[in-house]
Amino acid sequence: MTSFQYPGYCSGGGFSERSAQSVTKGSAPTSSLNYDLNTNRLVGSAFSYDANGNLTKTPGPGGSLDLSYDQYHRLIQADGGSSGVDDYDYSPDGRRIWKQTDTGASEEEVYFYGVGGEKLGVYRPNITQIPGDYEIRFTRLRQRLYFAGKLVRMGAGSGEGGAAIILDRLGSVRKRGTTALDYHPYGEEKPTTTSQNHDKFATYYRDELTNLDYAHHRYYSNTLGRFLTPDPYVASGGPADPQSWNRYAYVQGDPVNFNDPAGLFLALPQPSPEDPVCRLWGAFYVVSAPWALGSFAYQRSMYFSTGDDPSGRGGGGAVLNSPMIDWGTTTKQRGRLKALLNGLAGKGRCLEKLFGAGANALGSFDKFLGNVSQMNFFNVTKMPFKALTQDFIVGNTVSRTLSASGRGGIVAMVLTDQHGNTTENVLLGPDYFNDPAINQPYVLFHEALHFFLNVDDPALERRLTPLGFKNTEVGSHDITEWLEAGCPD
Repeated sequence: MTSFQYPGYCSGGGFSERSAQSVTKGSAPTSSLNYDLNTNRLVGSAFSYDANGNLTKTPGPGGSLDLSYDQYHRLIQADGGSSGVDDYDYSPDGRRIWKQTDTGASEEEVYFYGVGGEKLGVYRPNITQIPGDYEIRFTRLRQRLYFAGKLVRMGAGSGEGGAAIILDRLGSVRKRGTTALDYHPYGEEKPTTTSQNHDKFATYYRDELTNLDYAHHRYYSNTLGRFLTPDPYVASGGPADPQSWNRYAYVQGDPVNFNDPAGLFLALPQPSPEDPVCRLWGAFYVVSAPWALGSFAYQRSMYFSTGDDPSGRGGGGAVLNSPMIDWGTTTKQRGRLKALLNGLAGKGRCLEKLFGAGANALGSFDKFLGNVSQMNFFNVTKMPFKALTQDFIVGNTVSRTLSASGRGGIVAMVLTDQHGNTTENVLLGPDYFNDPAINQPYVLFHEALHFFLNVDDPALERRLTPLGFKNTEVGSHDITEWLEAGCPD
């Protein structure tokens, strides 16, 4: 039996933060942690952070771990010294698709996902030289089989033998074939550690070298009971909910009742039968009728899913006072915009003119990309978002529907909730989807500039004029066309 301590903020515990755990009966891990009151970061010689708040040094299974991140704050290397090194790479939507472990002999894993974001299999690439070329083949290590959205079986592979999988309410693997698994509340295995490089605690994949859990958008340390990096959504903390202010905390200190599949905010994983919810894609939940949302939208433990893709922040839904998101549309449109920007980087002069070192440049390209990651997109031609009001989305008491707000076209709109938090939303109407003359990625580029500079079309035109933009028609189409032409002088 384990006892956990959560000191108040003024006594050095931070909000929602476990500061100590001790054994009251039997055997269990123990810990004592101290935090910086201003940042909620761990303090002590065993820990260090970079300027962005990403944990760069922490104890690991074989000693100290040195952690490195890319410009999007994704973990790209974990160096365990003599224990070995892990390297990681990601797809444009942030999913980990490759891992290489070097412990004397290099071993690679490549991950494949389904359209709903579920991991379908783990493979090992083998590259051989053939006359005049190279050939790559993939050896299957593990294949995942799902029923109604839940993992039920590991296909045949190295040591798997077609193992049946049993999950608990939180999504933790409790049995894999003949191997039983059990966990302490924050995810440490008990009584002993079973083989790693498997799905384990609360939907997460546990790496062997680091003992860290891959949580899609972040990595979680089950020994520390917190994420390595802060929640990338700056407005995730609501003024009325102090426990949400700690952007490193795992499920606000309640790992028994909640999980966090995407590593971004807590979710209620399994509603009881009497809850007014129905299952959607077997893994997430949605209120049965969109018009019933108002009565439940701000209950503390309700979790709503409003999209068909759990790859976005929060696994496809919204919780607490966080904004409701059309994750299916948001994930697709963010991906299209980021693909365009990645394609333009290093090619032509457009991005250099807009975000370079010139006197008239608009600002930092890295900050612009960060802003793009916060944009939400709504397809207001379809239900339920066509009929939902602004109040249903952010709780701002505005009864105007999104379809009316969008006026049938493409509208960038900042919505403010009842706490003063703002979200950047692009309402995509019939014109966006049906007009063949619209170059959709460049339209999104145009809308992203509005949010980045916080200006309307006339003001945006004035900012772009010193960079070569010329207003030739009424309306904002000329901005999109100028961007599409490569930002000419």
